[in-house]
Amino acid sequence: MIKSRKSLIRFYLVILFATVFYLGIGLLMVNIYFDEGISGIKGIFLWVFIAILFFLGFYSPWIYLKNTYTINFDDKRLTFKSAFDFFELNWSEVKKIQITGKVFFRYIFLIPMEGTIIKTNDKEIVLYDSFLVKPHLIKYALYTFYKTKKLPNDYKEKPVKSNETRFEKFTLFKGNAFFSFRGILTWGFVIFIFLVPLIKHPYSNKSFLPLGIISILWLIFNSIFMHYFGLSDKYLMIRNHINPFIFRVYRLEDIREVVYETRDKWPNCLRVITTKFNSRLFGAGTLLDKTWLEMKEYLESKQIKVRNECI
Repeated sequence: MIKSRKSLIRFYLVILFATVFYLGIGLLMVNIYFDEGISGIKGIFLWVFIAILFFLGFYSPWIYLKNTYTINFDDKRLTFKSAFDFFELNWSEVKKIQITGKVFFRYIFLIPMEGTIIKTNDKEIVLYDSFLVKPHLIKYALYTFYKTKKLPNDYKEKPVKSNETRFEKFTLFKGNAFFSFRGILTWGFVIFIFLVPLIKHPYSNKSFLPLGIISILWLIFNSIFMHYFGLSDKYLMIRNHINPFIFRVYRLEDIREVVYETRDKWPNCLRVITTKFNSRLFGAGTLLDKTWLEMKEYLESKQIKVRNECI
């Protein structure tokens, strides 16, 4: 029996944070209303705002719990369960499985995320990657059984050893770490906060310690968006402009799909999905659109599928 479970951090803590945030702000607004004796049109608008906050405070956990399913399955049937629903399917009822691709989580607005869609004659069941623990294992087991009618026993991926790439010649796809928009934003902020105490007289050396801590945290945060890539005939390499210790390599033969995507205010990112459906996202804010498209051509020339969602 293959069993899935919801993630403590990406599911339950998200629900808890949203609920506490909306209800907490709502109670604070109620307290302000009575303490300051707000009346008239301002009072009406404040109560409308309070009502919206309380609605979101109860709606958020309800919609997350209602729409998020776990799946358990063996070679005979599949079982789906959410907080308010439970049903079973026989494998013969499954008409199609879409293992990878964007699905939409219905919140106040539609939130795109990677997921799996299981289709029958009369319904579609959506499993959201972000909300499950180790979703790639579920995907790989689903895909393998759907195609071969056998459950897999080879879940582990073979890591790339450091000596494998020693003599590889990589074509780099990278932007300018200092003069791109992301580079200016990253290093410009660091320069600015160190200039502030210098132009303020007199200044103390003690002020540099908290500024140094802030700068380090800022650089760590922005390193998430500062990856660049290298491609050879056999490998995809991921490095980072800020953190030299980030070094990840994939065999091209182990890559099922590459996705160009973005999130809200994020820069463009590259998602690597392996043949066993392990998925990882790399932000790359220094790359120009031209560079992304050149890399797409290179990947496709190596028979790697590229799903372009943002360029």
